[in-house]
Amino acid sequence: MKALRITVPQVTVWASVLQLDVVVRSDRYVHHILPVPGRVKVAGRVSSPLRREALLPASAYAILKANRNKNMKDLDRRLFVASLALAGFSSRPAFAQADNVAGKVDEAVGLVTAESKGSQKPLAPQATVFIGDTVATGSASKLGMKLGQETLLRLGELARIKIDRFLVNAGGTIQLNAGPMLLDKPKTTGPINVRSPFGLISVRGTRLFAGPSKGVFGVFVVNGAVTVAAAGRTVTVQEGFGTDIARRGAAPTTPTRWGEERIRLALASVS
Repeated sequence: MKALRITVPQVTVWASVLQLDVVVRSDRYVHHILPVPGRVKVAGRVSSPLRREALLPASAYAILKANRNKNMKDLDRRLFVASLALAGFSSRPAFAQADNVAGKVDEAVGLVTAESKGSQKPLAPQATVFIGDTVATGSASKLGMKLGQETLLRLGELARIKIDRFLVNAGGTIQLNAGPMLLDKPKTTGPINVRSPFGLISVRGTRLFAGPSKGVFGVFVVNGAVTVAAAGRTVTVQEGFGTDIARRGAAPTTPTRWGEERIRLALASVS
């Protein structure tokens, strides 16, 4: 057998190859196609047996072993093309996985989970959260995590969010479907939109609370400023002020200063 080590680039092509044993390795996972006859598209449907597992991109490489009885001259011309096709192996593709990272958990107390494509997993400190994940907390539970490098997110009990879109330092979109949330976003990063059943919160450089407060959905700005839009009305909430949305379909109230006790209870629900 002849073995060649070839770096796997982030591309997907059609590969026309000879009879090969193809093994893709990383620090933790191995993929094996045996054999790979004829024409095969690795990233999509594969015409030969394939075990799909997660592949870490950091040290991925391909080892292609060719039968010495085959035409090696012809094989050498095809090996590079074959290696290009290996980039797509993964239940959560390796390179897509790296691109889809939204952040990392700093603190998880009680029942904290992430759900994606029908599967659910518990979250612990240092766990990775991906774009598209729905993150939820149970009763008497809380979560602290970092989005990208600088944006901090905290959830109180019985909270549920979905990270729709997020680019490191470029902002994104979060769905707040239930429970209390504290978002601390520096001015140096792009805007974040927080969508909820009550309205849309547009966040730039600010620290804000959003969630249940005194029987309504409340938005309070610790520092900075945000805009809150619902039912055809948009209000700007400045530092030290808050707005209420009484129910789904209702408009936000004119921002007012929140009392110390209400602020204390709101922040305690996410700390």
